Amino acid sequence: MRRSTVLAILCVLAVASCSVPPSKYDGDDALREVAKGKDASFLKCKDVWKVGETLPAEYTYGCLNGGSVVVESYIECQDGKSRLFVHRGKAGMDTEVAISGSEIFAYSKDAKKAALKTCLG
Repeated sequence: MRRSTVLAILCVLAVASCSVPPSKYDGDDALREVAKGKDASFLKCKDVWKVGETLPAEYTYGCLNGGSVVVESYIECQDGKSRLFVHRGKAGMDTEVAISGSEIFAYSKDAKKAALKTCLG
């Protein structure tokens, strides 16, 4: 494995393991900012993030928790179409991990490592 590839993977793992609270936005202007001009409809977090279900392929930004948009942390996958998401549930704890269009898993270091391997090739 080339040195640059190893360094890239280490950087991704370092960023993915950070514990930053989810961002929340209120109001229509903030929703437009999050959607970056795209026509997005936000699903309720509790309806999207169910272990064993499939994360919608079109899931791109986040979900609604109450009246606030929760913007998810993600990494662009090597295929250029999908993203790896780590969802933070109650109390800002990582609770689920999934690649858009794929099965949602309960968060664990092993689940995140397997998802990263699938996402980055």
